[in-house]
Amino acid sequence: MSEKQKPTAEVRIGKIKSTIWRNVTKEGRAFYSLEIMRSYQDHQSGEWKEAHSFTYADLFILAAVINHSIETIEKLTRAEDHRSN
Repeated sequence: MSEKQKPTAEVRIGKIKSTIWRNVTKEGRAFYSLEIMRSYQDHQSGEWKEAHSFTYADLFILAAVINHSIETIEKLTRAEDHRSN
């Protein structure tokens, strides 16, 4: 049985989180993608859930998460390039 892939990194500010995934092309070149989500607590069940939509109030935090994600991906890409040279 294959092991489930784990995220390379996560960036979280408050209830907004990006998950960064490392992928590899057929040619063996690494690239990174991200998934962005907002955590919220369901008022009826009390369970924590995730959504992929954002309110106006979330947008500044979302922008900060994206900026930090870009920085993280740039660092990962530089490290990847350094290892391959």
